[in-house]
Amino acid sequence: MCLHLRKNAKKKIADKDIVCYKVLFCNETDKTRVLSQFENFEYMLGKFEYSLLDLPDYSYRVFHGFHSYKYYEDALESIDGYSLNETLYSVYKCIIPKGSHYYEGVQSSAPYDMVGYCSSQIVIMEEATSPLCKTSKLVRRMNTLLKHPDVDWQLQAIRVIVLSFLFSIGVCCLGSFFSN
Repeated sequence: MCLHLRKNAKKKIADKDIVCYKVLFCNETDKTRVLSQFENFEYMLGKFEYSLLDLPDYSYRVFHGFHSYKYYEDALESIDGYSLNETLYSVYKCIIPKGSHYYEGVQSSAPYDMVGYCSSQIVIMEEATSPLCKTSKLVRRMNTLLKHPDVDWQLQAIRVIVLSFLFSIGVCCLGSFFSN
């Protein structure tokens, strides 16, 4: 996994704890141990983890460090986007501790790029919950798009609404075709 940065992005130092989210695999035998979805790095809940933080490469990407999502909705949407088993993977609330070095950018994820961090330190706090869990994917996607400064969210919103409308018309047409 890598974090894509803007051309002139600078490494930052957290002046306060930053709340973020990770998608993790929960160990059924020991609920205090969780694994990252890509590198199988094992975290312990509540424990400070440290990593070297890469400098960006020639394409403004950062590979090494702790990758996390800025928004809960993005992390939740990535479970579906990466076709992960929702019974095995969950979204966890995390903290990038004050004083940590970090970059902010976008994670190239399915179905769209998601705002995220790559940091030198992280603490996995607890499994995250949100009332948005109970909303549809369309509502979550719209909420997420509204938070992205780099996305032309108005165009994306119109696109999602039109595609949803066309899909519902198609379903209705198929239903009437098969009922005859």
